[in-house]
Amino acid sequence: MANLTSIYSNYHSLLKMITSKKNIESAATIKQRLNHAHSIVHTYYKELPDYFVLRDGASIEGNFLVDTIFDKEESTHTTRLYDQLKQIVPLYKELENDLDNPFKLFVMGPGNYGKSTLINSLLGTKEKHAVENIQPMTWKIDLFEKNKQKDRVTVVFKNGKVADLTQEQAKNMIDMEEKKTVASKKMVNEQLKKLVSEKKLSPTEINELKIKMEREKVYHSSIVEARWGIEGAQLLNHFSIVDTPGLNQHNFSGEIKNSVQEYYHKSDGVIWLLDATAISAKNSDTLLRDLEESLANMGGSRATETMIAVLNRMDLISDAPGQKEKIISEAQKLFGKRFKKIIPYSAVQAYAAVSNGDRHLEIMSGREALLSEIEDTFYRNALTIQAKKKRANCLVYNSRASQQISEFNKQLHKDRKVLEQPFFHLKDVLDNRYSKVLSQFHEEISSYKKNVEKDLKKSITQDKAISGKDGKQSYMLNNMFKYTDLKKIISNYTEKATNIYYTESERCAREYNFTQYRHLERHREKKYAHLDLKDIEINTDLSFSLPSVGSYVATAAGIGLLLGPVGALAGAGIAAYFGNKEKQDMIDDFYIEFYNFVHKHISKYEELITEQRAHSEVQIFNEIIQSFQQVYNFDLEDIGGLFDAIGHVFDSGNKTIEDLHDSSAHLELTLSEVLVSGSF
Repeated sequence: MANLTSIYSNYHSLLKMITSKKNIESAATIKQRLNHAHSIVHTYYKELPDYFVLRDGASIEGNFLVDTIFDKEESTHTTRLYDQLKQIVPLYKELENDLDNPFKLFVMGPGNYGKSTLINSLLGTKEKHAVENIQPMTWKIDLFEKNKQKDRVTVVFKNGKVADLTQEQAKNMIDMEEKKTVASKKMVNEQLKKLVSEKKLSPTEINELKIKMEREKVYHSSIVEARWGIEGAQLLNHFSIVDTPGLNQHNFSGEIKNSVQEYYHKSDGVIWLLDATAISAKNSDTLLRDLEESLANMGGSRATETMIAVLNRMDLISDAPGQKEKIISEAQKLFGKRFKKIIPYSAVQAYAAVSNGDRHLEIMSGREALLSEIEDTFYRNALTIQAKKKRANCLVYNSRASQQISEFNKQLHKDRKVLEQPFFHLKDVLDNRYSKVLSQFHEEISSYKKNVEKDLKKSITQDKAISGKDGKQSYMLNNMFKYTDLKKIISNYTEKATNIYYTESERCAREYNFTQYRHLERHREKKYAHLDLKDIEINTDLSFSLPSVGSYVATAAGIGLLLGPVGALAGAGIAAYFGNKEKQDMIDDFYIEFYNFVHKHISKYEELITEQRAHSEVQIFNEIIQSFQQVYNFDLEDIGGLFDAIGHVFDSGNKTIEDLHDSSAHLELTLSEVLVSGSF
């Protein structure tokens, strides 16, 4: 018999040693894989600033198009991706570090069912450490751990940074964050109501505006965790106890959001609180729906494998015979398929028992039964559970990072297709429109020339003396060359050409508009740039060179110095100086000089149109690019470089998703497969 006892004892010791070795090996393997997954996400995250201007609420201001909706800079697809990854990256390291820390036991549940009171009862100290009867506005968790340094609190922020504070400093900081959150939501709610009233917003527009204001105006605290050192709590020798905010949080507009996924992934095990006073047949559908919604956000029904259900507030149930048993039976019917065991409990009685040293009340409250269940469920297999949970949490982080990158890439791919379209089609559209304007311009010029030609001979040959410099100049321009008509044509078609830019710019703004708030677009202020082009300079210097009157120039210097020979002839009348042959030669020369005059101004107009055509294309492209930039923040101006950067970011994102998929496939291996294969 003694030999059998010895053999059993040796076997038990050997089994314990093997289990311990496996736990250590599994933890080491999980650490390797956590580090590998962290490296994948971190590499992609660190690469983003190489291609983007990243700053909170960023917007790109250029020279061509200034856009605002309700006078507020907008966050972008890129800044939100970057912010999400900035929060995910440190979580991998936190998981890795947690494998060396005590088991994290979270207290969770819907409503205000006494989570803080239960924590105080489990800690078993006379001092209450968890704050009771408040509904926090911030989504931080409070972690109570064995005291390492008296009166110190570690505050953890979203980016993974920490601050070591005194308890007073920590409480003041957290209180200030609460006040800022409350004030922010109140202010934004008032602004929302005002805008809805003033802008006559539709329900769809209101929903978009809520999303926009939640992103850009509501204050979100950067504190995610506060770690409080506790003395004299026996349970903290092996566990850290974590108080959580309610499962449901109200956003600034009063809507309820299930927030369990914000912190559940940090837990190793969970005490799930049920309210004994709410257990009834008529509430069964609501209770089950709430539980299923929360479990769905925690990974499905398997989440309850690391949960203990506690039916709290049993002290509020009537002491009438059979009443408490009835409530326990109802709870078992409702939740028995979800939880292996449901512990009846009274947190109020349990705290009173440990405070007063009342052993009988401690047993009656359910505290002893709960502590025993915690030991059986969690403590005996703590390392194995932790390793499994960290692996599962890493899968959650991989999935979350992949989802964020995938959604970003999907939107980027869609928007790139839109961005490419004008670069294939805009040139042809502008060419056709400007060619049409030029064709119409030449038709009008042709009519103008015919009209001038018809009257030019009569203007030249009439005997009419005109005296004075201004009179001669006016006669030559207006009577002979009908300069006013030419100027009107050029002005008219300059305006038509300019309108091409404005109409095409507006068309492109509609067709190639990149926005995060499609329904709010009608409220966007748009200011299109003025085309900065020089007007056509009409040259009115009529100093022509007419060979047939060359000899006359010398004798008429007194009259023609200012206006040339034409001015002299117009002043005296051509018939007074020439015979028929000379007169015809002079008329021919006038026609030649008129054609040169018109050609010179046609050429200038065509130069203007060419310049305007080029400027229009550049500016419209820039406006389209700016619209794109306002939702992405690429740190590039060159269009070729922009498309190259889009391609690189897209490919890098897809590779990161593939690498995370492979990483998750390795993590999906069971611990026994890991240990047998020894693979990483």
